[in-house]
Amino acid sequence: MFSLPKGKYSPNFLEFFDWSCEKAKKNNKIIDVRDSKFIVFDGKCQGFCDGEQVVVARKSKNFELTYVHEVSHLDQAIENSPYWLLDNHWPKKFKIEDFENYFKIIQMERDCEIRSIKYGKNWKLFDIDDYARKANAYLFFYQFAFLRRRWIYFKNLFCKEILSEMPLKIVSEDQLKNIDMDLMMLYSKVYESKNRC
Repeated sequence: MFSLPKGKYSPNFLEFFDWSCEKAKKNNKIIDVRDSKFIVFDGKCQGFCDGEQVVVARKSKNFELTYVHEVSHLDQAIENSPYWLLDNHWPKKFKIEDFENYFKIIQMERDCEIRSIKYGKNWKLFDIDDYARKANAYLFFYQFAFLRRRWIYFKNLFCKEILSEMPLKIVSEDQLKNIDMDLMMLYSKVYESKNRC
């Protein structure tokens, strides 16, 4: 089993990490933590879960949050959750009419964020309000990526301009089903800005 360097992470996170690795092993799943800043999987990302394994970049700025998120996806797969999609990759080609099918990915991600917040509360892993804002920014990012018609490595996603617009509770499916064009304009402005947050 992979072990994280001591002293860099909170005791609660280290305990959660060991527990989640054991859970994965019991269910014949793999946890793969890589010493890199990002993972290449349908483009650059900080981590992914394909139902059989969790792969996370340990040197990414948001490693702990990403790890909890991807472990929550693994839970969806292990539990055979109705939200878990075996084919959750970014579609190669689609039309605007395809949003109904694409929305299933957003529903899966929303369920994952709710699970992640439960882990955060139960294990005291992170500030819940801060995580909820970031989770909502990520969920709305799926709308933005849909409108751009491609997956984007959005390095400024968690900047103050975006996070200040995010609620402290996970947004409803209804809010995610209706694309907020004012919010998408803000995402576009931040995405195209050369400045880092």
